[in-house]
Amino acid sequence: MESRAIKWWGWGWEDKTVPLESRPALVDYLRERLKLNLSTRHGPVPFERIPVAPSLLSPDELAELRRIVGDENVASDDAGTNSPNCAGSSATRTSRATTPRA
Repeated sequence: MESRAIKWWGWGWEDKTVPLESRPALVDYLRERLKLNLSTRHGPVPFERIPVAPSLLSPDELAELRRIVGDENVASDDAGTNSPNCAGSSATRTSRATTPRA
């Protein structure tokens, strides 16, 4: 199995984009249901610009998390809490997905 990077917000692969224009039914849905004005487009906000609250994990919980996912997959310092790969902050997420190759 190989792993592929996913977008930090969790919707899709980092190396794949789908132009909104290629999905006319989705455009209509967004306009109708969410009342979006799609004439002005904004890209995703870089993860580094999102304020992240300090971790609420106790030292014991943080140690258990490190034991489960591996120390290299957990950041609990200030430098790591605004990283998409942090697990010590309130923005815990997985940055890679394992997918079987056919």
